[in-house]
Amino acid sequence: GCGGTDFCPFQIFKEKIAAAHLKHSYDYLCNASMEKQPGSKSFVSQLFEMLSWILSGKNKDKASPKVEL
Repeated sequence: GCGGTDFCPFQIFKEKIAAAHLKHSYDYLCNASMEKQPGSKSFVSQLFEMLSWILSGKNKDKASPKVEL
């Protein structure tokens, strides 16, 4: 990305490397509207939480035993 050098000037890094990975503008991400209630979770968040709980096979109420390595 930067001609084989270890470091890039910030502007070149931003244009060649970071821009390819950014899907939204800075203003879209940093000035997002906070209309949702702070406690409400999206459907995707709830689904992910439920699936991770099921697939982990762990009960959150029980503390896992600590194993010293």
